Amino acid sequence: MSLYCLHVMSRVKHWLPISSHLGTSHAEVVSNDMFSKGTIVSIWVHQGKGVLKTNSGKELSFDCATLNLIDPNQHFYALTPGMAVGYDKGRTSLGEKIVTLCVY
Repeated sequence: MSLYCLHVMSRVKHWLPISSHLGTSHAEVVSNDMFSKGTIVSIWVHQGKGVLKTNSGKELSFDCATLNLIDPNQHFYALTPGMAVGYDKGRTSLGEKIVTLCVY
């Protein structure tokens, strides 16, 4: 095994905190998880698109069709500008996009 393979296998993955109660229908959302932090700047609910600003000041877009939403409300319609969120980004043919959004 090469050194690269060992490094990749030992890397810590993003984890999603799950509820300790089996009767709850959604994951518990905690603000000290391993997601990068940002704030929703603008959102177009009927178009299913939005923009968030990272803590470093960069603006990234997200699309409802490709978004994995971790939210106690479980609705894209519940998102509003100014909400604090955690995010995970991915690269698409259109550039960097948000693939996971965690609402606090």
